[in-house]
Amino acid sequence: SLFLVSTDFWMSLYYQSSAASPTTGGGRAYGLLRNDGSFHYTAYIQGLKSQVSSVAMIRNGSTIVRVLTAQFDNGMGAGQLYLSTTEIYDLVNNKFAMTVQTVTGSTPFTEIVGAFLNYFPTVSGKAPGEMYNLAATLTPVTNNAYSAECLFNLYSNSTVQMTCTSLAASFFIQTYQLTDGQGNVYMNTTASSLWQGTSQFGWAALNTTVLNWLARGNLWAVAIDSSSAVLLRGVVTPSPTTFEVVLSAGSVSSSAKSPASGYANIQLDKYGGIRYQVTITGLSSSIKVTSLRIDGARRGGASTIFADMTSSTVNTEPGFGTYYASGYLNISSYTTQPWRFMELFSWDTKINVGTSSFSSGELRGSLQMQNFQDIGEITDLRALLSAGQVVNATSPTSLSGGVAFFEFYSDDDLFFRVKLANPTSDLTGAWILCGAARGKTGWPALDLTLAISGYSIQGVWQNVSKNTFANLIRGMCYIQVATAQNPKGELRGQLTVMKRRYVVPLAPVFTPAFRTGTGGQVLFEIESLGIMTTRFFFDFSDGLSLANVDLGSIHLADFSGKVLKDLSYMIGLGNQLKGTMDLSGSLLFYLSQGYVNVVITSSSKTPFLIGTPMVPPYPPVSTTLTTRPLLITAVLTGRNAGQSSYASGTNTMAVANGQVFYAIKLSQFFTPITKITLETKAGVQLYSIPLQDVNSGFGQIYGILSSVGSNFTDWLLNGQVRTVVYTKSASIEAAAAAGTFMIYPTTYQGLLTSTSLKATGGTGMTTLTLQSDNTVMFNALTQGLTSNLRNVYFARTDQTQVGVSLTDSFQKNEGSSIIYNPPQWFYPQLNNKQIQLRVSTDNNPSGEVNGIIAASPTTEDADYQCVLSGFEVGTIDGKLGKVSTSAGGIATFVYDGSQIRYYLTVTGITQPNKVTEMGLYWGASPGYVSANKSAYNFLDTFDGWRSTGAIINPSKSLVENFLNGKTYILVKTTANPQGELRGQITAINQFALSVMTTSQVATTTGLPMGLSGGAECSVYQTRLICEPRFTTNGFNISKLVVVDWKGNVVGDLTFSWRQIGFGYAALNMDTWSMLQKGQLSLLAYISTFPAQPALRGKLVIVPPSAQQFGTTFNSILTSSTTYYGGYFRLFSTGQTGNTYTYRGFVRGFTPQSCGVYSQSGGSLTKLLTLTVRGQTVEGTLWNVPDLALTNTWVRCNRQSETVQGSLSLTPRTFMSFLTGGSIQSNHGGSRVATKSFGAMVAQLRSVSGQWRLYYTARFWDVSPSVFQSLLLKIGLGFSAFTGNHQTADGFLPITSVPNLNELSAYNTSVYMTSTAGSASSVLI
Repeated sequence: SLFLVSTDFWMSLYYQSSAASPTTGGGRAYGLLRNDGSFHYTAYIQGLKSQVSSVAMIRNGSTIVRVLTAQFDNGMGAGQLYLSTTEIYDLVNNKFAMTVQTVTGSTPFTEIVGAFLNYFPTVSGKAPGEMYNLAATLTPVTNNAYSAECLFNLYSNSTVQMTCTSLAASFFIQTYQLTDGQGNVYMNTTASSLWQGTSQFGWAALNTTVLNWLARGNLWAVAIDSSSAVLLRGVVTPSPTTFEVVLSAGSVSSSAKSPASGYANIQLDKYGGIRYQVTITGLSSSIKVTSLRIDGARRGGASTIFADMTSSTVNTEPGFGTYYASGYLNISSYTTQPWRFMELFSWDTKINVGTSSFSSGELRGSLQMQNFQDIGEITDLRALLSAGQVVNATSPTSLSGGVAFFEFYSDDDLFFRVKLANPTSDLTGAWILCGAARGKTGWPALDLTLAISGYSIQGVWQNVSKNTFANLIRGMCYIQVATAQNPKGELRGQLTVMKRRYVVPLAPVFTPAFRTGTGGQVLFEIESLGIMTTRFFFDFSDGLSLANVDLGSIHLADFSGKVLKDLSYMIGLGNQLKGTMDLSGSLLFYLSQGYVNVVITSSSKTPFLIGTPMVPPYPPVSTTLTTRPLLITAVLTGRNAGQSSYASGTNTMAVANGQVFYAIKLSQFFTPITKITLETKAGVQLYSIPLQDVNSGFGQIYGILSSVGSNFTDWLLNGQVRTVVYTKSASIEAAAAAGTFMIYPTTYQGLLTSTSLKATGGTGMTTLTLQSDNTVMFNALTQGLTSNLRNVYFARTDQTQVGVSLTDSFQKNEGSSIIYNPPQWFYPQLNNKQIQLRVSTDNNPSGEVNGIIAASPTTEDADYQCVLSGFEVGTIDGKLGKVSTSAGGIATFVYDGSQIRYYLTVTGITQPNKVTEMGLYWGASPGYVSANKSAYNFLDTFDGWRSTGAIINPSKSLVENFLNGKTYILVKTTANPQGELRGQITAINQFALSVMTTSQVATTTGLPMGLSGGAECSVYQTRLICEPRFTTNGFNISKLVVVDWKGNVVGDLTFSWRQIGFGYAALNMDTWSMLQKGQLSLLAYISTFPAQPALRGKLVIVPPSAQQFGTTFNSILTSSTTYYGGYFRLFSTGQTGNTYTYRGFVRGFTPQSCGVYSQSGGSLTKLLTLTVRGQTVEGTLWNVPDLALTNTWVRCNRQSETVQGSLSLTPRTFMSFLTGGSIQSNHGGSRVATKSFGAMVAQLRSVSGQWRLYYTARFWDVSPSVFQSLLLKIGLGFSAFTGNHQTADGFLPITSVPNLNELSAYNTSVYMTSTAGSASSVLI
């Protein structure tokens, strides 16, 4: 059959002589006409006099083919066009051009234009379709309107070809030269008819020294006129180029016989650096990768190592022998001969994979340059094909391999491309089958046989059904290829979604809603289960906030303004938001092509922030996210630099493998940018960022920091570094925008087992979440320990001593807290998987269970968790059994209302023992068994180590059992057919907060001022328990209810709140899901206005603000003149009484400053200054003065607007049971066998500036003759309190902060002493 041959095109954009005024602008563009009739283009524009108003593709001189303006951002654009037969004919006959219009004053004019020309090789041996290796854009040395471009090809015999083209026809260039700028000329060009216009080319053999200079960007291309004057000059830099490699055993010259395969993607950037991604699959579980290199070897010949990538190799899926490697090589510093990167362009360059079975090479493949460099084209699905994945194969002997790429064009159209290497014979068939995980067989979804051409398969899959799409994005489809020798299947590969990050810098929009000093950033992370996690960072100017959905909206829109996804449900507390969304084919396509905007609107629905996704060249995210780089970001605004300007931008950095990558995006800089620096908060410059590609105040910069010291990384991760952009106006240089780096919230997990210690059967899990304010949220759960827990701590893997102790945060087998300002080594060691959590017990004081902390397999926050151990196996009717095993596991679950996504990890089950079942059972509490087995089996997606997937449309009964903690996982093995591991699935206890103000009520007419409130809520399974506090200014709260986003009442807290001080509401499937999405609010009514709410506040899931055992102060902030308000909490973080953390929120306006004040004689004196971030007030305080003062206030203000409230001690309730068995040696005695017992309830209150512990106690079976006294031991001190052998009632004053904290930390005991025996013996 006849098909269109893919054809390459090249273009230079140059000065249009008919323009209204001269220009120094220019650019270049590349194009690829694919054999499906689509034309893909990439264009780069720079040096324009003013902002671009339109970009268009034309043919025959004037006919507009397409307007491309929307696809261009800051001088760079990419996209694709589907052409008619007539348009294809004009394109291949050089009748297509691109025009760029700009605006001078109010008049648009065409500033530069260029024609697409057929590309063809100029030197014998140059492969058709290959791109140039190096390029230089030449700009004027003096003030003229000329420009030119030189392209360079490097060949393996050290020959360099130079081709130069003038970008205007109105001047004459005598020659072009390659020079070092010091008068040394290494090449001259001569006139040529290579292209129409004024083009010249030349070539020369260069020595190693000159090649090194060339590779390092130390050479220049210059244009010489007839008077030998230099007209134009430009630095020679590498041209961005992409290579791909299919790895197979058939390419190895040795006797390697392997069913494995692999794929590599190599990208050369314009700074001479190489980014690489390598994936290998199908190796035997006993075989390890021992080397991974780029070699300069010919097929079957000896190899010369060009670059070694072994150190970055990670075994990501042990059950399937999958390895992954990624990183960045700076060639200019990596080798003493950096010019050798030209070897990458030779078909003699290979990637070689050595293993423990074949050290010289088990897999190999040639670097093949992709014939088009499309910055917008990104693969959505990928599969690695190998013989070992074929199910029920008739012993295939194939040593072949392959890779398949799928890219969405819309919701139901997929472009596919399959490349195979070394098949045994001709291809006879190819199919896509769905509904099956690896190792299973599925149903046929598409026959690809007619798309086979040689050893390639390519085409478009149209009208993909919704069911097939759901299977595709959840990894339940695979591609299988048959050959004449293996007609039932020679190769198979599972299709998986490519995990990807998109960064969206948000810039101000010039509208009536525009404010200076505003900026932001969005991070999209695509997961393998067809979801995308979204995280927002904002830096708002005064008066703007996303704290309330009534103020505006967040949505994704196409360039026509059509809303694609409404993200307003993510709007919550503060200026850091996050949530998830399901993907569609069209959304994947829009993201990859940059055809979508993130739009933030004001309350009038007018956009004031907008941004387009970009894919920065970070180290790529691995297939299992175990090597995910740590991301930090700085939102740059003029306000942060002390300027009232429109300038904005972002700088996002990725820290991975000891390297720091950066991606800077700038917007709205209207004076020349002179430098960009990384500085300490004190203003000490640490690094200067090169200003490539930034002009006219708009642009983006990518790069890598070299020679980064450990101190810099520590400062960066601890919020001590900021980015500063300087501009010059009227010869004065000053900071125009700045922003401090914040950590992107990142989740890490650890599986605790006894494998490396003692086989006790104990296990556990821990979860860490890095917060942007340099705090680490910690949660851990242990199970099956042999004795009482003694110590819990984080330690470095190369050390055994305690690094960060967490013991005080544990209650029985569960603990959670916040780690404030972790030591400097913590973040780097954590990201390198060099931190472990160790748990010791009384029986095993040196450690009973431990585990390495690694990046979580998902960026989502889990809703449920499960610890798998042998501890619960065999439980019948509440009686615990136990299986002695060193295996263990963890599972986390996310429920979004339509599906339950799961992430399950099991380790310690070793050969010959095998897993036979991973069942999900429901309807049973812990300790009981159930016959209700779900049809879903986790074994279907288990790879020997991890199982990930989703339960689609779960039944109502299954979800309700999840919510009520009546679901468990049972793992059966050949060694323990009744079960070796079991774990009860429980909801993760969550905290919700509502800041209630009148300003958030829809109608405020007639409502009184001075009202405000806050509610702290716990979410436990299907229960929402809230403790509200109000400042009512004399009005009575008559009703307190929970409403959904439509205003429907879904819970009434009034009765329980009035009776016991806590509001209680039951949650069902729907309301629980709404709570997770921030779609529930609290409404409070006052008796004088029963028909309308007086206070409103959204319920938002938040991390616990501090250890729940510390002393707590709170303050309700109100205003007597406005409807504004707020809520504030202050926690002690230790027992010394001088370290506190705080978190507060203001609603209605954005404060400029906040502080803690003491009031005396009608005046306020500031005691503490609080850190303000938008409408959020949070941070840590050291050396805090004694807050046991009367009239202590919290106050936040902006000019004349002020909210304030008194700071009071939060009442705390304590309980104690007194028995003789509770006595230990440190209590002044030993256990006493007695029938006497008692109970005490106490409450800590603040009364008239004094802390008091009010108590009530009752005692039973105590003889009056033996009763001596009642004592309260706080820390090391004793206090007597009034009572007798039956009752005790009264209060004790707490006179010091240390005693207060000892009490709050549960380091307090109650004693009854006896006259029997020694004078001071303890009875109970």
